Amino acid sequence: MENIRRSIKLFFTKYGKLLFIIAIGFVAFIFILKFIDNEYSRSHKSNTNLNNENIINLQKKVNKVHITKEIAEKFIIYCTDEAYEDAYNMLAEECIENNFKTKQDFIENFINKRLDKTKKYYCKKIEDNIYEICEKVDLLKTGGKENISSIAKIKVIQEETEKIMILEE
Repeated sequence: MENIRRSIKLFFTKYGKLLFIIAIGFVAFIFILKFIDNEYSRSHKSNTNLNNENIINLQKKVNKVHITKEIAEKFIIYCTDEAYEDAYNMLAEECIENNFKTKQDFIENFINKRLDKTKKYYCKKIEDNIYEICEKVDLLKTGGKENISSIAKIKVIQEETEKIMILEE
């Protein structure tokens, strides 16, 4: 037993400082790893939040574009299905004041002059919130040639709700 004690005492006398330095180094190494892990987690979390925000903003833009196109298409459907009251109610205040004071003005000066009830129409995006009302062409009748016939340009604007502004040609 005495030999074991003496061996342990001799070992620690000889290697004690080295063991102490190794222990301190090991503890320091663990603290450094913990610090790096915390920094990485924090930066990764903020990048994830930024990416999520970018995705949400992109989804909002896509939804807004989709909604404005739906409004433009609804306006075309109202005009061609003779739902003139609904189409007129979709017009922006400025458009009503400057172009179509009454529903009858709208019917006479827009519907009857620009739209043919026997034809079908679609809207084609030109710019943000600006669409062109175009006539659908039967490719069999035209021999496969697509002649795009523009009827009018409209803009979807925001008032209390989304409204249609008919742009002058």
